[in-house]
Order: sequence, then C-alpha cells, then structure tokens
Amino acid sequence: MAGVPDAQPDVSPEVLRERLAAARRISYLDVRADAFSTISLDAAASGELELCLEALHGIAYMDARDEAAAKASLITYRSGTLANGRQIAETISSLSLRDAVMAEIAAGRPR
Repeated sequence: MAGVPDAQPDVSPEVLRERLAAARRISYLDVRADAFSTISLDAAASGELELCLEALHGIAYMDARDEAAAKASLITYRSGTLANGRQIAETISSLSLRDAVMAEIAAGRPR
C-alpha cells in the first residue's frame, strides 16, 4: 500500500458537503464512484471522518469502495489518527485487503 495517492488536505467540511451533494447527482455509476472516491480521500486528509465514511458509502462498486477505503484509511493513519484509520479500514469487505491495511496500522510504522 505504499502507493497511496496525494489527497487535498485542509478542505473545509462545507466544501466537502457541497462536493458530496454534487456527486450524488451524477447518473453514471463509474463517474459517481470516481467522484466519491476522490472526496473520501480529501475528507480523510482533512481529518473529516464522518464525511469520508459518507463518501465511501456512496460508491456502488464493492471493489472500488474497498480500494478507496484502504487508501483513505492509510492517509488517515499516516497523518497520525490511528483510531480513525482503523475505523475506516473496518469498512473494507475484502479480507485480504483489510488484513493488509490492518497489518500496517498494527505495525505502528507508517510507510
């Protein structure tokens, strides 16, 4: 999971909420998934756990949701918020991916 993408930190909750509202209006599921994924990463980088989880729940495809959750979890964990990183990781459906993320958190050494 070393390749966690950069996310926009310090996005205000108001801006994230507006972006969530816009993403909900997207008709095409692939485009909607990409929008929610980006929002979840920015929310994670901004320390907005509830908005991150809300964005993740908006992703219809399980694989895409799991991948976004793994990235968001590691962004949150690496920024120093272990509990939030673990909470996001717990939403990952894929056992192997969840185990990999939890193993990094358990190791206590962000990469």
